[in-house]
Amino acid sequence: LALITNSDWVYTRTLMEVAFEPFLPGGMRWWQLFDVVVVSACKPDFFTETRRPLYSVATADGMLREALRMELGGQYAGGNARMVEKVTRCRGEEFLYVGDHIFTDVNMAKRCLSWRTCMILQELEQEVVGLDQGREEGQQLRALMSRRDEYAALRCHVRSELQRRRAQRDDGGGGICGGDGDGGSGGGTPSEWEVSAVASEERLREAIEACEAQIQPMVETEGAHVNRYWGYLSRAGWADKSH
Repeated sequence: LALITNSDWVYTRTLMEVAFEPFLPGGMRWWQLFDVVVVSACKPDFFTETRRPLYSVATADGMLREALRMELGGQYAGGNARMVEKVTRCRGEEFLYVGDHIFTDVNMAKRCLSWRTCMILQELEQEVVGLDQGREEGQQLRALMSRRDEYAALRCHVRSELQRRRAQRDDGGGGICGGDGDGGSGGGTPSEWEVSAVASEERLREAIEACEAQIQPMVETEGAHVNRYWGYLSRAGWADKSH
C-alpha cells in the first residue's frame, strides 16, 4: 500500500495525523499504514519516464536528504512511479491506483504505466440520485427514439422498394409493373402501388419529424436537475453534452 500525493510533507503529515491517528492503535503512526509514502510527487510527471531527483524525509518538520532509491517503510519526496514499482516489486496491472483527478491520476497512470485505476468521484452520489429521479423521463425518451428508428427503417425500406419498382418500370419490365393495375404500363405511368407507397413514405417522414420534435428538447433538458449545463456526468454517445 503506497501513498502518493502532490502535497508537501508538512501538509500531508498534519492532515494524516488528524484524519487517521485518532483511530489507530496506541503508539501507531499514520505512515505505518503504508509500505511507502511519496510527497511532492509532481503528478502527472511522476508517472512518466522523466528522471527526477529523490529525497528522503529526514525530520518530522520535513527536512530532506538526497536518496538513491526507495526502501519499504520509507517516506520520500519526488522520484517517479518506476521507483515505486521497483520497491514494491509490482508492475502494470498488479497495481490498483486510486485517485480523484481524471487526468493527473487516472489517465496518466493508465496510459503511461498500464496501472489499473479507480477514480473517486464525489459527484457520483448526486448522479445516482438524479438518475433515479429521471428514470421515467429517460424511459420515455428512449421509447421515442426507438419508435423514430423503427419509422426510419420502414421508410428506408419503402423508398428502396419504390426506387426498385420505378427502375423496372422505366426499363420496360412487365413482371411487376404490368398493365394489371398493380404495376402500371411500361410507358412510365405510376402504378397504384407507387402512389400508395409515396403517400406512405410521406406519412412516415411526418411521423419521424414529429418524434424528433419531441426528442430534441428532451435530450437538451435530460439530467438538468443534476447539472443544468452538462446533464448527467455519465452521459455518452447521443446523450453526450461535453462538446
